[in-house]
Amino acid sequence: MPTIRNVDARPGKGWPKAYMHNGALKSLKEVVHFYNTRDVGTWPPPEVERNVNDELLNGKKLGALGLSEEEEDAIVAFMKTLTDEKVAKAPTGFTGK
Repeated sequence: MPTIRNVDARPGKGWPKAYMHNGALKSLKEVVHFYNTRDVGTWPPPEVERNVNDELLNGKKLGALGLSEEEEDAIVAFMKTLTDEKVAKAPTGFTGK
């Protein structure tokens, strides 16, 4: 199972930040906001409905958590503390172009 360690790290400046299976979200803030509002926001429908996680988290459906913007920001700030920039390294020969 993957962890969230280094979730915000990139091996170099030329590496784009793109999250989710299709790279549709471009920041950790967008990812957290998506999971907070997936079922109540104006997000496009899922590509494959059966792949949507509809489990409950503390009695609430994932995608309708009701977090405030400040709570979303706190989650993002926490995830960024798990980044160790020394771990992510660019492949040999990568120039960032």
